[in-house]
Amino acid sequence: MGQVTNGIDKIEITEVGTNNWRTLGYTNIDSASITEEEGTTTDFNVEELDKPLFSRFIPGKTTLNFDIADPNLQAFQEVFGGTIVGVGDAAKWQAPRNYVQKEFAVRVTPQIGYIMLFNRMLFKPLKNIALGKNNLAMITVNADMLEPANVNTPAFEIGGKVSEQGSTGSMIAQTINFGPIPNQVTGATYLMAATTTSGLPVTYQSTNPAVATVNGAAVTAVSSGTAQIIATQSGNTMYSTAPPVVQEIDVT
Repeated sequence: MGQVTNGIDKIEITEVGTNNWRTLGYTNIDSASITEEEGTTTDFNVEELDKPLFSRFIPGKTTLNFDIADPNLQAFQEVFGGTIVGVGDAAKWQAPRNYVQKEFAVRVTPQIGYIMLFNRMLFKPLKNIALGKNNLAMITVNADMLEPANVNTPAFEIGGKVSEQGSTGSMIAQTINFGPIPNQVTGATYLMAATTTSGLPVTYQSTNPAVATVNGAAVTAVSSGTAQIIATQSGNTMYSTAPPVVQEIDVT
C-alpha cells in the first residue's frame, strides 16, 4: 500500500519563530484543505522572433483553509485580536476597532500520514456564524503562505510520519556540512558557512572563548591557541537533531 495522508488529528499555531504550539479548537468536518493557485506567465516578445525572447513565471499563492467549529472566546482573540473582559459565564470577547494583521506558523498533523508545517502564514479569518439549530458557529480561517524572513527557513515542509492515529513516527534525518576553518591571526574575524541538508539554520559554539569567540556565524580570534567550534542543529517538528560537527581553529 502506498503512502496515505488522511484525516485531521490537530491543527496548531505558534507565533513565527517560536515553539509555543497550541490548537484553536476542533476543525469542522471536511473543511480543511490546502489550495495552490495557478501561476502566471508573462512573455516578452520582440519583432524579430516568433517565440518569446524571455518568459517570467510567478507561482500562485498557497492557502490553508479550515473552519474552527464552535470556537471559544480565546479562539476569537487568537485570530482576530481584541480583548476578553470578565470571567466565567460573564466573559465577553471585544473585537478590535481596527483590523489586526496576524501571522503564525501552522502545523497540521493528520490522523495518518505526513505532518505539514507552514513556517509563516498570514491569517485572514472570517466570522461564520450560522444561527440555526442544525448548525454550529464557525471561524473560517484562510491563511496565505509567506516567505520566512530567514532565508535558510523553508516556507513549507512535509514529513515526519504519523503511522497510527495520533502516533508520530520517525522524523526526517538531517546532517550538517561544515568545512575546515582556516588558521587565523589574533584580532581576525572569519565568517562560517555551515549548511544542513534540511535547510535549517546552524548554531555555533566555541569550546575555548579565551582563544576564539562566536557571534552568530562569525568567529573572532582573541588570543593564540586552539579552540574547537561546534556546529549544531536541534531540528523541528519535521527533522530530528543533526549530529554535531566539530572543526578546530588555530590562532597565532
